[in-house]
Amino acid sequence: MSELLIPDLVIELVFTEPRSEADLRQEVETRLTGTYRIEAVFDPTGDYHFFLTLVGTPTRDSLADQIFERARQIRRELRAAEANPLMIDSLYGAAAVASDGALANLCETPEDPGRPHGWVHAVIETQQGWQSNRGQGARVAIIDTGVSSHQELQGILAADGHLNLVEGGTDPGDRFTAGGMVNPGHGTVVASVVASRGGLDGGMGTTGPGKITGVAPDAEILAIRAFVSVVNIWQKTIPGAIVHAINQGADVIVMCMGGPTPVSATQRALKMARDRGILTICAAGNCWPLVVFPASYAEYGLATAVAALQPDLMPWRHSARGKAVVVSAPGEQVWAATMPRADGPPDAVKVSQGTTLATSLVAGAAALWSGAIGGADKVRQAAAARGTTGQELFNQVLRQTAFRPPAWGGRSDLGAGVLRISRMFRQTTGLAPGGEALFAVEPPVTAAPLAAWDAVPAVQVAADTLASADARTLAELDSQMEEFAPELLWRAFRAGSRAKAKSIASSLGLDSQGDLFKPEAPPSAALSERLETRPFLRDMLGM
Repeated sequence: MSELLIPDLVIELVFTEPRSEADLRQEVETRLTGTYRIEAVFDPTGDYHFFLTLVGTPTRDSLADQIFERARQIRRELRAAEANPLMIDSLYGAAAVASDGALANLCETPEDPGRPHGWVHAVIETQQGWQSNRGQGARVAIIDTGVSSHQELQGILAADGHLNLVEGGTDPGDRFTAGGMVNPGHGTVVASVVASRGGLDGGMGTTGPGKITGVAPDAEILAIRAFVSVVNIWQKTIPGAIVHAINQGADVIVMCMGGPTPVSATQRALKMARDRGILTICAAGNCWPLVVFPASYAEYGLATAVAALQPDLMPWRHSARGKAVVVSAPGEQVWAATMPRADGPPDAVKVSQGTTLATSLVAGAAALWSGAIGGADKVRQAAAARGTTGQELFNQVLRQTAFRPPAWGGRSDLGAGVLRISRMFRQTTGLAPGGEALFAVEPPVTAAPLAAWDAVPAVQVAADTLASADARTLAELDSQMEEFAPELLWRAFRAGSRAKAKSIASSLGLDSQGDLFKPEAPPSAALSERLETRPFLRDMLGM
């Protein structure tokens, strides 16, 4: 990661009672030494969630043992319920590899541009969904790297309401920052797959005005530039981005980013969006062994987590999988706009791969569905009348209408099946005037109990996440491990990513021990001591 992108360390503090920013700042000054900044995440007059910045302490992976130990000390000194370090994360499982070249070798698929530009729409049956709605009236907030002046984005951006949380202001334009593992232009890819204008011909080619068409070509895009890169991201901006999307009347939020760092404030923001009838669609992650955060919060009914498939509808080799996944969609050889640099061709398109593409397709489907109902408020009202939430109602529709390839057998880590938009509208939603009855409504997801701060505690998130990979870890996650939950999760993800990358390297005949991989910082001394009597957790951390 370039020096430009390494932020000062931020620790999320969570309290059992609301506190004012001013009072907490005074306590920080009294109890802690050094230079700090404190800011409430949601409300400075009284909040449960705060970001504490340790000025001059970089968030480097090599300092992880010290970072997690310092967070535990601060938790005790400030009597916080949680202290969660915001580490440098990645949608791509880049934690294991030493360079972007290694990442390309171990986490990407060779491009095959031989398919028609609209081939994926035949698979997910987009055109049949257009008979009910093409996304008109739906506002889709894309929390990503920003957007560009690409031809495929012409006419799709909202007139106002955009936000830039990186440089500040309201211009969400991608700045095309150069450097290793930066991946500029990512937001342009997402926006084009969701809402690029156009139609389809009988041969699954596109009919213009551009070269491709989005799933919801009449939807409008609200662009929120929240970070420079999805290969190396910092999740501090995500809660604020979600709140902005809520305040700007979004019907759908799409986040094709994530990593192994759970942020309690993001959970709370997702719940706020869910309570307003907004549908949040998140990428499961690439080259991670488990579903990343925030997609993992789908397990609590707060999002739709999406995994990626090959064109033959078998699992994309590099897609994260797990019980949090709701549905899968094609994520390999999908056509999208490309603008990796500011002076790039303004009309270039190419085939791309990743859970980003699959998630963008499902986000487009969400825009069609929400638009047919009448937007977020109508979704909320209709779901409440059925004893559930709009998010869970949408997830139920996805589950009940997905196509399950026989070759999948009994596997459940790719969700209910393949996105099929036509089935979502075969019976109309039943929520629009004159519609038929909706598919059977199931009881809402039974989530883990919420803490006083309106989120599932980190220790419960750790237990649910780690047990999904190895149920034997549950017996070892006792009360003595509560304060280690953030470090356990972060290290378990990274160990799994490293093991997965080495397996792929071996299958490709590449060096599985040499300079392809970065050295991993050892666990903190306190965690190592606790793990001596916990063999299953030790194995999960690769110790």
